[in-house]
Amino acid sequence: MYIIDMFDKINLSLLFSTLTGILAILTGIVAWNDKNKDDQKTIEFQQKTIELQRKINEATDKSLRKTEELSIQYQKNAELQKELNNYVTGGDSKPTIIIRCIKRTFESIGESYQINVDIENRGKYPLQSVFCTVNDVSCAETQKYVRQIRTLGGWIGNREALKEGEIPDVEFSSNIGSLAPKSPYPIFTGVYNAHYSKMDPGFNIKVRWNNGDVVYYFHGKIVDEKLKDEGTSEMVFNGNVMPLENIVIGQ
Repeated sequence: MYIIDMFDKINLSLLFSTLTGILAILTGIVAWNDKNKDDQKTIEFQQKTIELQRKINEATDKSLRKTEELSIQYQKNAELQKELNNYVTGGDSKPTIIIRCIKRTFESIGESYQINVDIENRGKYPLQSVFCTVNDVSCAETQKYVRQIRTLGGWIGNREALKEGEIPDVEFSSNIGSLAPKSPYPIFTGVYNAHYSKMDPGFNIKVRWNNGDVVYYFHGKIVDEKLKDEGTSEMVFNGNVMPLENIVIGQ
């Protein structure tokens, strides 16, 4: 009986151990299955997050591109507005004075110099409402013997000399209006003769336009039959005195 009881106890112990093992295995299977489900949910959530981030990035890129396009368009509009404004005001364009001195012999006064003064816009934009005045004394005395006229096309003709008692012209005004780039405009023609003039050639040239004004004080002299700046010339641009510039002396 003792042996039988012992075998019964052993069988019960084995059965309990087997059941315990099976229960542990089942518990592990359930836990693994739950974990697998959680992992799948995590993966799905991560995929949704990645997709959402992708859409956000696409929207951000589109927004940035749109902002950049708008910025470029604004810049183009600003440049166009500035360009249009420059065409109205003349921008930084300034008038250039061109002085040409040509040695000539006249029947009435002999060897002399014909002096032609042009105004030219060498800037990019037209100058508007241009009005120019040339004050000259050095060529005044020769008007009693010879006077000339010069047209926009470059034609030069003779005018009647001053009669006895007539006062020489010393101020010559030109209401030019619009001065386009690279279009010289004649503003003065005179004849200089040192014997009659009793002074060196020189001019005061005043130019105003809708965006500024300038006065050129040109003091010249004849050296080796050519007109030169004697070195004391200056200009006043928008009220500021500065060294002479924008004057070209040709022959």
